[in-house]
Amino acid sequence: MKISRLAEQRYLLGHSRAMAELHLFCAAKQFGLSPLRHYFLDHHSSQPRDFMTAKILAVLLLFALPTQAKTRIEAAYEAGELDLETALIYQVLSVRAPDQLPAIYRESSGLAVCGTPHLVQAMSAAPNLSADFQTRLGKLVKDRPDAQHNLLSPSGHFRVHYDTEGVNAVSPQDDDANNIPDYIDLALAVLDSTWTLEIERLGYNPPPSDNGLGGGDEYDVYIVELGVGRSFYGFAYPGTSGATTYSHLEIDNNFTDPGYKQTHGLDALRVTIAHEFHHAIQFGYYATFDGSWWQESTSTWMEEVAYPHIDDYLQYLTYFLSEPQRALNSGPYQSLHTYGSAIFSLFLDQHYGRELNRLIWEELGQRKSVHLDHFDHVIRQVEPGGLGVVMGEFAVWNYFTNNRYRDPYYA
Repeated sequence: MKISRLAEQRYLLGHSRAMAELHLFCAAKQFGLSPLRHYFLDHHSSQPRDFMTAKILAVLLLFALPTQAKTRIEAAYEAGELDLETALIYQVLSVRAPDQLPAIYRESSGLAVCGTPHLVQAMSAAPNLSADFQTRLGKLVKDRPDAQHNLLSPSGHFRVHYDTEGVNAVSPQDDDANNIPDYIDLALAVLDSTWTLEIERLGYNPPPSDNGLGGGDEYDVYIVELGVGRSFYGFAYPGTSGATTYSHLEIDNNFTDPGYKQTHGLDALRVTIAHEFHHAIQFGYYATFDGSWWQESTSTWMEEVAYPHIDDYLQYLTYFLSEPQRALNSGPYQSLHTYGSAIFSLFLDQHYGRELNRLIWEELGQRKSVHLDHFDHVIRQVEPGGLGVVMGEFAVWNYFTNNRYRDPYYA
């Protein structure tokens, strides 16, 4: 379904936001600046590569909406009420065990998201923090759920761990009377089809092995309750703090809790597996926190590749298009803007070819860095003008949404 059709109903914010994108492109050209500079932050600075002129900034701010609020944990850290190690542990607890958080820091986001960035941030920071922090973090991240049952997928690539009793239990419904809950039957089938798509068809490397930590060489997926007291679809747990790492997944046991708004139930199971397994693949290329924006952008894009009829990513686009002045690779990492940046990965796919996102991941894996020069190096293979030209074209594509939609923009 075309973005424009759904946008008219509920997702894209409409004329003012897209007009800001076009103003960004045109104003940058007028003042002799590359639009690239306002879409990316320099990795050595907290400011855009070249400061916007006051005139351009005024145009952009005219159309911008308020940014997403910080989490209570972030706000407390910035106010000096929490030290860094405590704030990081609390962020992981918000994913892993929200009931263990002090009540003041328990909260649920408006939209359910992926919990992986919380884990990656803490694991990336661990080598530079205290031994006590590393011990506490290791227990939180590396201890896997104790499941009552486990099954191999038909392909043999996955081992799924699940419960039939207790808080993590899946529905006992078993319409085909094969003594396996239907939810697990579907999870096994979706996992195998995801492997076929992402690895065999799209050419990504399989995720690194955990050498049998889950009971065998298969990739481990744990089905647990994630929708009570938190709003996460799932997580990819990094096993180490290295530039690459093995991992395992945890995904919700029903996707029926109130936090799952636009995408819920079995459709949520489908897109979550596509999203989180792509994180597992990414961890074999480059797993550290400075790449979090690209990890979420491409994992959210992969949902659309796998299940274009579900259109899960559209729930996040408002938060991207409402801030055209904001760099793609800017924080905060858990912001809905990051998930909305899937439109950039979608743009690269549709305009330059689906393999481009994989080629970028391969370059980042070789360089062990997400510096923008590495993006530019790969992009010049398909666009001689490099990243600067690509970002100008991206701004134009974003203009041609909603009631301005026309071919060939965003099929």
